[in-house]
Amino acid sequence: MAHFRASLARLGLISLAALAAWPDAASAARAPIHECDRLAAHPADPQKVGDGVQWDLIDARSAIPACRDAVQRWPDEMRFKFQLGRVLLFAKRRDEGMPYLFSAADSGYLIAYSNIGGTYQFDLGNYAEALKWYRRGAALGDVSAQAHLAEMYLDGTGVDRNLAEAMRWYQPSAADGYPLSVYKIGLIYSRGDKTVKRDHETANAFFAKAAEMGFARAQNDLGNAFERGLGVRRNQKTAAEWYRRAAEQGWALAQFNLARLYEEGIGVKEDKAEALYWYRLSSKGRDSVLAKDAKRAATRVARRVDGKEVAEVDARINAWRSVTEAESAAEIAAAGQPLPVSTQQAEVVLASVEQTLPSGGVDPGYAPPGGAPAGGGTSGAGGVDAGYQPPGSSAPAQGTVDAAYQPPAQQTAPAQVAAVSPAPKKQSFDVDFGRYHALVIGNNDYTQLNRLETAINDARTVAKTLRELYGFRVQLLLNATRYDILKAFSKLRASLQPQDNLLVYYAGHGFLDDAAQAGYWLPVDAESDNVANWIANDDLTRAIRTLDAKHVMLVVDSCYSGTLLRDADIKLKTGGETAMLKRFSDKRARTVLTSGGVEPVVDGGGGGHSVFAKAFLDALAENPGALLGQDLYAKLRRPVMLNADQTPEYADIRKAGHEGGDFIFVRR
Repeated sequence: MAHFRASLARLGLISLAALAAWPDAASAARAPIHECDRLAAHPADPQKVGDGVQWDLIDARSAIPACRDAVQRWPDEMRFKFQLGRVLLFAKRRDEGMPYLFSAADSGYLIAYSNIGGTYQFDLGNYAEALKWYRRGAALGDVSAQAHLAEMYLDGTGVDRNLAEAMRWYQPSAADGYPLSVYKIGLIYSRGDKTVKRDHETANAFFAKAAEMGFARAQNDLGNAFERGLGVRRNQKTAAEWYRRAAEQGWALAQFNLARLYEEGIGVKEDKAEALYWYRLSSKGRDSVLAKDAKRAATRVARRVDGKEVAEVDARINAWRSVTEAESAAEIAAAGQPLPVSTQQAEVVLASVEQTLPSGGVDPGYAPPGGAPAGGGTSGAGGVDAGYQPPGSSAPAQGTVDAAYQPPAQQTAPAQVAAVSPAPKKQSFDVDFGRYHALVIGNNDYTQLNRLETAINDARTVAKTLRELYGFRVQLLLNATRYDILKAFSKLRASLQPQDNLLVYYAGHGFLDDAAQAGYWLPVDAESDNVANWIANDDLTRAIRTLDAKHVMLVVDSCYSGTLLRDADIKLKTGGETAMLKRFSDKRARTVLTSGGVEPVVDGGGGGHSVFAKAFLDALAENPGALLGQDLYAKLRRPVMLNADQTPEYADIRKAGHEGGDFIFVRR
């Protein structure tokens, strides 16, 4: 691979097959709810337990000891490490907190990416490192990292301002109904630049869609559109209604706007006491400029309100409780009235914007301070500590730019967006294919060898594709040690049944022993001059031979992987499709698909994936029904050869019990 997936010499101490026979301890259950969850969970963390705590409301004095206790009790539970790192950042103990976030990201807790990136951006002012972390998380599907990265393109922070690129990163989460991203796409259309034509009607469609989800900023900006007649017929009463909804959630700019309407009697009956109430609440916002204007306005209006009314305003403020986003959305739904702006146009745009990530994918160039590990993770949902601001940084303005923004003169044509290709029409066959299992391994962060760039991203995307499109039960190992890999094979030996199918996908370093013409896998704990942690292909073969599964297929994306192959190729298919599938399904298969022969292979070159992984994923995505391993090989061989100096190979595994069958991928 680019830093050649280096590797391994013969094991010689004990075979993988022997180790696979050792008893395996039951995997630990997920840790129970702990006080750390109540005090430190991120509200947008999909793996959180409970509601989560907003950044500004963290009680670090209580949360830090609680989370330290949780980490000590359950050292393998990544949510506790992430939560401890989070509260240490809040307590301005960055050097203590960051290693926990690095560890969480390295072990598959993806929301850590956006918090690490946020620390670099807001606390350290290092935009280059922030971009690297956001890009890594965004390419792996983390919504909060995508939102941060899009925001940098939207504002031109650390990159050239590019609204089309910002929209591209907002779109996946917007299509999934994430209100912040829906709103931001509306903001993009309200601003416009040379890449996206300013279009207030489309902007309002997105604002309306986010507003009905209860998103306060969208409600405020929709009110602003109706007040000013931007893309809609001017309607002051409707403007006041939307300002009120946002104001009730505590959005300071909306409170100020609503107070102004009450003071002037625009869209509502003039009411100085009501204006005073909303000006006073607005003055408590985090935007110092807006707060100053609100205090000045409150002083002005108070002169025209009698003492009794002032006392009533004071009592209302003391009893103030903001409405939640969910409560606001429920109120809108309960009203049973259509929105004054159609959201259909927003839905059309979301359906047409290209959903694929920009080429480049995961940025491999990260070198964390102090050598802390980087790594892969799982998909997060929600926000970035939505306006995440680490200690010592200024708080974001509460929407003053959004509604008050005067868009530039209309410019060039709208952004060109590519339609998403429809999923292939599924087929069905009268064949019992059995259950499908997968062990997917991706190793990037080697302790003694060169770091790889794409293996973790490859593994994570392969796992997702197998699970979502093909119904596999997937075990995903990221930065796996020798023990991790052997343990996984041991569990498979104990659990697989005679009718099962197993796919093992490996992306990592590989090595060829020239003298023995034998290849090896290299776990992340392997050393270049010590064979103790190396895994030989012969040991893999013995382990596979002991499995009860009917079909076993290795997919190996590493250097010198062709040493797993026999000299003979797989027998080509013949006959009618259903009969042919049944014939291959009934016979045992032990096959291997490799990214190259006895040669180095490329790590990268596939838009965030290796050339081989991209071709493999494309072939699976395009398959409408049943796909034989040999057909998969035929589909990916040419694209790999055209884009890299390597030639994939496919054959049965030497001495592993192959009986003439073939692995069959069945689209669900």
